[in-house]
Amino acid sequence: MDLDECVLYKDACLAGMTCQNLPGSYRCTCPKGYYADDTGECRDIDECSMRNVCNKGDLCVNTPGAFRCDCNDDSCTMDLSCGEQCDTHTQYCRQGTCRCKHGYILKRGVCVSKCGYGLCGGRNTLCDVDSTEACSCQPGYVSYTSAYVAPCVDKNECLALMPCGNNERCVNKPGGYKCLCKTGYFLDNDVCSDIADTPYADIELVSSNVFSIGETASIITKIRTAWDRSPAWSNVAWSKDLVALSPPPPRYTTPYNRQVLVIEDFCPEDAGNYTLTVQKKGYLTTRAVIPVYLKPIMTKMGSSQYGQWTKMAVEVAFKGLWEVDWYRVSGTKRQLLLPSNNVKFARKHQTIRIRNNQGMLYEARVVGVVGERMFTGVATFEL
Repeated sequence: MDLDECVLYKDACLAGMTCQNLPGSYRCTCPKGYYADDTGECRDIDECSMRNVCNKGDLCVNTPGAFRCDCNDDSCTMDLSCGEQCDTHTQYCRQGTCRCKHGYILKRGVCVSKCGYGLCGGRNTLCDVDSTEACSCQPGYVSYTSAYVAPCVDKNECLALMPCGNNERCVNKPGGYKCLCKTGYFLDNDVCSDIADTPYADIELVSSNVFSIGETASIITKIRTAWDRSPAWSNVAWSKDLVALSPPPPRYTTPYNRQVLVIEDFCPEDAGNYTLTVQKKGYLTTRAVIPVYLKPIMTKMGSSQYGQWTKMAVEVAFKGLWEVDWYRVSGTKRQLLLPSNNVKFARKHQTIRIRNNQGMLYEARVVGVVGERMFTGVATFEL
């Protein structure tokens, strides 16, 4: 079985050459318009040194990998046999015939640029038929040889130029490169600084982070530092669930260096993870994730005894239309409790007093409507 040396050995041929597998061997060939010299490198063929390459009176111009026939300026100036029928930008006159200049091709009777017809070939190339070198590589790309030979390949600036500074690492990218700070360093005012020598801040939550529906929620944080007592933070930003709050929420800095986020008319959709990001020149960027919770719709407050009575209470955690019903539970049966000599209600049925009845199970059920949303809750009490 024949081994494909072109696949096994990536460097079987010199740069710019094409590897061709043969039975029991392989062959390296140069691109069209080039030949291999004694050292094996590809050299440009000077077609203009050959005879009868161009028409009589035309000027032969050698180019990398090819050649072109230009109009001889003197003869073209003197050749008026075409009259004014030639386009002076794309054509020249020769013996009564309009011919396309170099870099142009005749299509449907019109000389058009060869750039649109694969003149340079390959990707990442630049084509300008009016320049001396019609083809070249885009910035950040190079040819295999000093002269242009398609294709253009990415230039590894990190190896060729070593463009990054101290404490930086170079990352090569298609057509360019990027300098990043090394591990243990961070970018501060366009300079990679050592994290160990850089001050930082701590963000502390100093308020509640549990709020009821409809109330005004104030999330208060305090920024603490070990280097100065009251740094002026130049950039403060809030986001919720990794999405920046827009428009920016109300926030301000107190003399105690606190940042406050105010949420009017708190609703269930406002609950989530809020991120506070603070920045100051010379400091590490500091972030703190602050979870904000919706207060339970109903909270079991507990029970207490007063002589012959037992008091049970629940708290409804929103403003709106709501009702609380109390039940005595016996197995799978529930008996709705109504005001009587043994049952008393207070504060819209949030609190109930029942004459002591040990071993009984009671249940509070709440139904409420806020806007267009309905909320329910259940709390149980065992005497």
